[in-house]
Amino acid sequence: MDNEHFTIISVDVDRDYPIAVAGRMEAKSAVTEDTPAEPAVKATVKGMRILLDLFEKFDIKATLFIEASILPAIKRLDQTIIKRMKKHDLGNHGYAHEDFTGKGTGIVPTKDKISQTLDKAVEIMKQYIGRPTGFRAPYLNFDNNLANIISQKFSYDSSITIKNARTLQIENMQGLTIPEVPLTTGRDKNNKPISTYLWQLLEGNREVEEYLDLLKGQSANPQIPFTVFAIHPWHIAYHIGSRKINDERKISEIKKRLEHFFSRLDNISPISEAIKIQRQYNSKSGKIL
Repeated sequence: MDNEHFTIISVDVDRDYPIAVAGRMEAKSAVTEDTPAEPAVKATVKGMRILLDLFEKFDIKATLFIEASILPAIKRLDQTIIKRMKKHDLGNHGYAHEDFTGKGTGIVPTKDKISQTLDKAVEIMKQYIGRPTGFRAPYLNFDNNLANIISQKFSYDSSITIKNARTLQIENMQGLTIPEVPLTTGRDKNNKPISTYLWQLLEGNREVEEYLDLLKGQSANPQIPFTVFAIHPWHIAYHIGSRKINDERKISEIKKRLEHFFSRLDNISPISEAIKIQRQYNSKSGKIL
């Protein structure tokens, strides 16, 4: 078996544009006000409907990193979304999109607090959608304390970004004892940084072809067996630069961009399946994961 290159589509399913708040672990929505009862998710629900439609059109099995506390609100607005999300690879993205390192909040939680919060998140996910196998840190804020804890609760992580990746393997790193499947950055044709997070595509600042060029370059390198792209569903309905909810015309334009992007991809796999196949390759080639 040749070492395949996998394209992985990951989705951070969280409240409407979560931002860190000084003095508390939990996030708040920058789009609309959260209520004491539940986080704001209207933009997320609108974007998730579009993503699920496209995933079904192109037979894409994605990896969904879910902020557990939003599941009751999503179910209340559109319970069919929960059913459709169950078809995908499930990961966790915190309970209330917590900053587990204190980098953005000034509050550094204890190991016990982190563990309790993640246990709560897993229980909510099991109740509403299914047990998560992987993890992605909110804000991608990551440290050795978090690495140690999630290594005991999940099968893989996808929180770390490797800049200008030249070689990449699914491997343990930064204190983890589980596989890390990192995000990456590269350089565009003008030698400017480009990330596999699709923020700039949704903001209208980059074209689909720029991301396809990044994928083409990584696919051609036998030392890079996978490329992980990431997207937030709320970003389809909300423009960060203008701080405005997108109108239907704008949302339609973004949907067309994503449709074009997904239509050009091949060998798409969720993270859990990519790890399984990569392990088989490593076993046959004598490598150890």
